[in-house]
Amino acid sequence: MFLNTVGPKGLAIYNSFDLTEKEMDKLKVNKDNFESYIIGETNETYERFKFNKRQQNEGESIGH
Repeated sequence: MFLNTVGPKGLAIYNSFDLTEKEMDKLKVNKDNFESYIIGETNETYERFKFNKRQQNEGESIGH
């Protein structure tokens, strides 16, 4: 059912994944592969820069 909803472009992406027969039937594995494909790799250096540049606003708690 999942592969029917992703359409022809999604099916082409799915076919590019290197999956075993067992993995092909698992929805979580397929969902994780699609998420990795869409999001891509994160740039750790840039993410660290953004984190370190962040300044706490007045009245903002530590949790936000």
